[in-house]
Amino acid sequence: MELHRVLNFLENLEENNSKKWMDDYRVYYEEARYIFKSLINQMIEKIGHFDDSISSIVVEDCLYRINRNQRFYKGLPYKTYFSAEISPEGRHSDYAGYYLHIEPNNQSFIGAGIYRPNSEVLNKLRMAIVEKGQDLELILNKPLFKRSFQTFTEHKLKRLPKGFEECEDSLDLIKNRDFVVYRPLKDHEIFNPNFLSNLIEYCYYLKGYNAFFNKVIIEYKKEEHLV
Repeated sequence: MELHRVLNFLENLEENNSKKWMDDYRVYYEEARYIFKSLINQMIEKIGHFDDSISSIVVEDCLYRINRNQRFYKGLPYKTYFSAEISPEGRHSDYAGYYLHIEPNNQSFIGAGIYRPNSEVLNKLRMAIVEKGQDLELILNKPLFKRSFQTFTEHKLKRLPKGFEECEDSLDLIKNRDFVVYRPLKDHEIFNPNFLSNLIEYCYYLKGYNAFFNKVIIEYKKEEHLV
């Protein structure tokens, strides 16, 4: 898989982030996107062997657009990375899933979990952490998991959330607004011939983490008659 072509395109895009440049070099964008799409397609197939929640997902539902939303980003029209979320219902899913982000200069990463759940789901997830924290600790404290992944804490609260003030003995994770873990990927790892196999191995480790949160979300949706 020629992933060096993906990074080369993205490096050039970062230096020439304009619609004119993209129009002139669109053939290289199409090539890079095709390579990335093929990678995600293979990931879906292989992850589906051990996580049947994503076995029916199609690759088009997982890929994020490279165009930036101009309502929030003025000036630069394109992202300088490719990304995809492999989860039940795809990139717009309410469920936890696997996320791959490919960006030059060692900015890539593989991750899992759920990002910015709505307030009701967030409350349910925090309650599950309080009630079944031991189950989550078993996942987080596995040696391979601890060695491989970091917890995303950018939106973490400084104090216990409202309604959880008496939960000091629970996992500090209830202060999070997101439940995401990730592993940074260096450029040389992406060039490794075993890159796909390594990604699948990481996703296998991440399966239990996703399953913990998705079990809660499935129950919530049943209560709300959303399933």
